[in-house]
Amino acid sequence: MPVTINGVELTDADMEQELPLHGDAPNPMRAATTALVLRRVLLDEAARQGLDPASEDDAIGALLARHAPAPEADEAACRRYYQANP
Repeated sequence: MPVTINGVELTDADMEQELPLHGDAPNPMRAATTALVLRRVLLDEAARQGLDPASEDDAIGALLARHAPAPEADEAACRRYYQANP
């Protein structure tokens, strides 16, 4: 059954490339499909926002950096965490 996301159909080649990355998942086909769908949605959103980095991975990285920045912990916070979780 073909999967189409925002007018873009996932090809058999896409699935063949992604599937080995999810071999340990309980349902590798579902995990690979989910990963490809999420990637397409993120790429489409990056394009919609005018992000045009050199690669698809860079486009997704720029989108995530813009909307979901990773928090930075200072040294004191790290020490508290490690002391609380020996």
